[in-house]
Amino acid sequence: MGTMVCRSLKEFVRKPYPNGLSPWPVGFGGGKHSTMLESLAFDTVLLMLA
Repeated sequence: MGTMVCRSLKEFVRKPYPNGLSPWPVGFGGGKHSTMLESLAFDTVLLMLA
């Protein structure tokens, strides 16, 4: 996945939670799509904490 696409997706994931204080409900079923979503959510949280 390209860097710009990844950055856009992380911004899309982060936008509803601007201050990072709300809980982030993330479903994980173990398949390809939920694994990608989990990875994007985790990376986004790490960026917000940095």
